[in-house]
Amino acid sequence: MRSSHYYDGFNNANVRSMTVDELKNVSFQNTTPITFNVFIHDLNNQTLNECDYLHGIKYLNEQFNQFHFYFKYIGHDHDSDTNNSIPNVLNVYLINNSGGQAIGPDNIRIGQICFDEDSPFIHTSTIAHEFGHIFGINHTFLGTGSNQGNLNTSITNPCYHIPQDWAYFPNFSSNSENVTRDPSDPNYNADSKGDFIADTPATQRIPNVCPDSNTSYIFVYIPEVVDQVGEPYVDPFNIVTKNFMSYVPFRNQFTIGQGVRMRQIVPNNPYIQPYLSDIKELYKPYDHRIGTPNSNTTPIISAVEAPDKPGYVDVKRPTNEYCVFQPGYTYRIFTINSGNYTTGDVVNPNDATLRDTHYPDNSSCPVRVSGIVFGVQIPEISGDIIMYDYRDTNSTASPYTITREPVITTDIHTTNTPGAPNGVDTTLNQQQSADPNLINNLENHKYHTIKKTTETGVQIQKTIYKQ
Repeated sequence: MRSSHYYDGFNNANVRSMTVDELKNVSFQNTTPITFNVFIHDLNNQTLNECDYLHGIKYLNEQFNQFHFYFKYIGHDHDSDTNNSIPNVLNVYLINNSGGQAIGPDNIRIGQICFDEDSPFIHTSTIAHEFGHIFGINHTFLGTGSNQGNLNTSITNPCYHIPQDWAYFPNFSSNSENVTRDPSDPNYNADSKGDFIADTPATQRIPNVCPDSNTSYIFVYIPEVVDQVGEPYVDPFNIVTKNFMSYVPFRNQFTIGQGVRMRQIVPNNPYIQPYLSDIKELYKPYDHRIGTPNSNTTPIISAVEAPDKPGYVDVKRPTNEYCVFQPGYTYRIFTINSGNYTTGDVVNPNDATLRDTHYPDNSSCPVRVSGIVFGVQIPEISGDIIMYDYRDTNSTASPYTITREPVITTDIHTTNTPGAPNGVDTTLNQQQSADPNLINNLENHKYHTIKKTTETGVQIQKTIYKQ
């Protein structure tokens, strides 16, 4: 779903589509990369994790990299405020349904289930659909609605192999697209009506399709279902039935024409300009962390309640630094032996030695790279080695680092005497754990053992007597 006011003035036929034959010769190989930073706002959902958010970004890159669009994950939060967008980055708000709405670059709303790493792609395709709207492409059926009606002559349904005496018929408007793809035909309007894209066949809101398997649909040709000049709708290669910008389930592809249109629209769209980033952002880790890479255990010196922020714990750890990259690419990590480079510089290969290589796999979890100074090469993008040095923007780390971690759960054991095994047990969620009146709300004249657990599993515990 798109927000119409956002697209007024640029998502129109002023950008003309190439013909189908012209699009066959298009290559994106030498085009300039178009890059965006993306921040995820998970509206108080506690079931998704960082791997799920990265799964959504990885999926975006899998679908859009073919057109040289790239997306860099920069973080997430669990704030329920939908007005807290971060400037100059694409802000995605995960909502409590399976749909989506492309309101604008700073307000892209997508169902939480679409980002779930375990979700079937019938839901995940919503991510590509909504981003397609942001970049200027519309529904394949734009301008033509649908009504169900009876056929004069029944057909045999190709999926169920039974007679079918009904079909969906188009409901035309002034923007309805005709079937012909011959530019010399006077009825040709593929570049000025519908979605303005020639290699997406003319269609209606509800095309006549049927499931040929558990994961795909095929187009059903019905001679009586015709466009406004009497030509039957056709889709011999099932382009519309698989297209991200349709409403057919199991969508999994864009067309070359849609890629061309996005690359025509985005560089000339004043709404999008402030959100453009640099391809070098992908060579930078999205976070710098303290701990032991590739290990579930992290040394802890101490952990105490944050004195100025309820619901948080200040955790002191020895400095053992590593960086995390988003999944989906090959990361070749180099030791820089010589030269005077800062973050973002292209490193002379003679000044670098390959240290290790992290290959993409089926995981959507962070790619961990030890250290804070290295060169990065991403072969899927280019052969350049790009310098990264955490110290360029941060002072050299001390022997230890204090990180402030949110409390995910608080377990309270309430008894009449200290240490008694029998008592009343209560578990608080993250929001309840951050209540500044938590202690005041405890029952008087009781002993309370309070154990708090952070998002990384750090636990602190104390016992108090409430007067």
